[in-house]
Amino acid sequence: MSRAYGWTVDGQIIDTEADTIRRVADLVLDGTPVRAIANTLNREGITTGTGASWAIPPITRMLKNPRLIGKRDEDGHLVDNPAVPAILDEDRWVRINEILSDSDRQKHTRKPHRKHLLTGVCRCGVCGEPAYPSGTTVRASCSHVQATTAAAESEITERLLARVTSRPWLDAVQQQIDRGSDHYRSVISMADERIEVLAKTFGGGTTDAAAFEAGVAAAREVRAEAESSLALIDVVDRFPSLTDEDVVRWWADESTPLEDRRALIASVIDHVDILPLRESSDRDRFVVHWR
Repeated sequence: MSRAYGWTVDGQIIDTEADTIRRVADLVLDGTPVRAIANTLNREGITTGTGASWAIPPITRMLKNPRLIGKRDEDGHLVDNPAVPAILDEDRWVRINEILSDSDRQKHTRKPHRKHLLTGVCRCGVCGEPAYPSGTTVRASCSHVQATTAAAESEITERLLARVTSRPWLDAVQQQIDRGSDHYRSVISMADERIEVLAKTFGGGTTDAAAFEAGVAAAREVRAEAESSLALIDVVDRFPSLTDEDVVRWWADESTPLEDRRALIASVIDHVDILPLRESSDRDRFVVHWR
């Protein structure tokens, strides 16, 4: 006799499965793609109630089932199902269904805009115009440069991983982690206060324009560096550990969201210039500007 995941055949909650359902619910609410959730469950050896592997349809069906909140569908209306104890609260269940329904509408009406790994990263090396990945090509509207998306992603990924798995980089990041997020928030706050003081003194006529602009520029630079450190701490917090092997493993894991990879790129690379095609070496075309 079949049973719904999370309960025994006679309707008793199975604690381990209920915990998995709550975990999956939290991941959906946090914006994790359902496919990535399925990959994670399968990698951890967690199976469905029938012992099968997880995929998008069974996870979606499970989360849309009103049984999760102790109800059942009766002619399009939800009614109490007292024989089945709830696993989720109704508010969370409604929000999850809104997210899943929105995903279904996008899937069946129009193809959503796809973000590429290098979106917002590349520029024309001739004029500085942004270069955007589109399909198989990264190109700038100025028409000075273009490159294949695969070549650009491969080359830049190789350089990125070489940098973030180097001992000096890992040691530097560990130092930032040791300082802590509060330290960098304090730096940001002090930079904001410095700008405010400069504005008051300039407005009061006690500071000339050149000194004001130089002071503000310096404070903004300090602020930007602190923000960059905060962003980096947030990214590396997602690594299994701060070792070269685990960084590479995290990057290569299919369940790692694209946005997490993009966040690492953004915290390490300011931009990449693409130079015009040269016969000598395709590798020389990509000039990485590190943060």
